[in-house]
Amino acid sequence: MRAADRHGAWLVLALALALFACSDDDDGDGDGALATDSVAAALDASSELSRLVVPLEASPDLGGLVPDVARALKIQNAISSFRALVANPACVKVATDNLTSLDVTFDRCRIALVLALDGSLHAGIAIEAAGGLASRLVVAVTIPSLVLAGPLRSRRLSGALELRQAIPPLGAPVELSGELGFAVDGGAERRLAFGAESVVTGTCVSFTGGGQLSGEPLGELGPIALSGQQIRGCRDQCPTSGSVELSYGRGTLLSWTYSGADTASVIGPRGKRVEVPLGCGGEGG
Repeated sequence: MRAADRHGAWLVLALALALFACSDDDDGDGDGALATDSVAAALDASSELSRLVVPLEASPDLGGLVPDVARALKIQNAISSFRALVANPACVKVATDNLTSLDVTFDRCRIALVLALDGSLHAGIAIEAAGGLASRLVVAVTIPSLVLAGPLRSRRLSGALELRQAIPPLGAPVELSGELGFAVDGGAERRLAFGAESVVTGTCVSFTGGGQLSGEPLGELGPIALSGQQIRGCRDQCPTSGSVELSYGRGTLLSWTYSGADTASVIGPRGKRVEVPLGCGGEGG
């Protein structure tokens, strides 16, 4: 599984976005669809941010090194990864002390073919002892402002997050938490506070976590809370286990579980149950 898929565990929840709109409120007032749009925008912003988290992840070559050497190697690996992320490496400027931190500035960088990236981030790098010969990479990221402009829309991101990961990373939990502010096409800002733990095994990922979305644009829908428990999914398959809850407005709650099937039974307000197809698995995923 690609490194991006690890933080893309958030996007396992996105498989369920179709459920929100299709199940809708019993009252038929469209709040379910509005909540869907808001959560979709938050997951969209999180997925874009995940591109910039990947270069800061641990790698197997950090194992067994003394902390100072491991940190220095991590920083050099991160610099190379940031430059490989964009079409023209010259658009990435990096300032670092080569031991504890790096500041990365993007100047009209082309990313993912169609996105233009401007802005900066600061990352503090630490290696912590985790008992015995084991150690852990801790990266604290501050994002004053990032703008991702695409052909259809632009997103402005800011916030802070913390990444904690075992060294070597294979098969060990990855912890990611933080708060992200985002605005679409210059609109009012919404904020997503989140926390998640994921484990990658081969081409599969197990995920537990959630987030709370807030901000003036949500109106009476806010705050919107989304949580996923013990969700497990493999590439090109629908999630095989786990449960999800979405709450919004005045206590409206939607919930469902995954079983590996390409449908899910959503339980909505006052016990209403709707069977909804999932957009996942095989050629249709």
